[in-house]
Formats: sequence, C-alpha cells, structure tokens
Amino acid sequence: MTGPLMKPEAGAASLLSDVERDAELVALAADAMGWLPLAEGAYLHAADPRDEVITVVGVAEPEMAGMNVLLLLG
Repeated sequence: MTGPLMKPEAGAASLLSDVERDAELVALAADAMGWLPLAEGAYLHAADPRDEVITVVGVAEPEMAGMNVLLLLG
C-alpha cells in the first residue's frame, strides 16, 4: 500500500522526496494539535496571549500545550 505520505513500494514512483514527506508529516501533526498556520512552514500555538515570551522550535511536541510557540519548518 502506498500514499503520498508513505514510502513507495519497490519500483513505484515517489510523489514527494523523503524531506518533503517528513515536512508534510510534521505540518499535519502541528495542525492536528491545533496550531495555527501563519504561512507555509510557520505555525503558531498561543497558550496565553498575554505572555510576552514565544519559544521558536523546529519540532512540535504535545508537551508544548501550555507554551506560546512558533514552529518553523524547513
């Protein structure tokens, strides 16, 4: 079984490179956790809009639920 986000079977053509596929999976995970897309490859999670600190990360983790976080991909 193959799909646009899975590695293709032997001999099958890939629609995405491994890097593109991995970035797409990270973006889907961020979206599933309720992060707001700002632009391509940029997501915001605002736990407390009054907080003056925003942590910039490259990997979204569920433990970040109580933090203001800017996720940058790529």
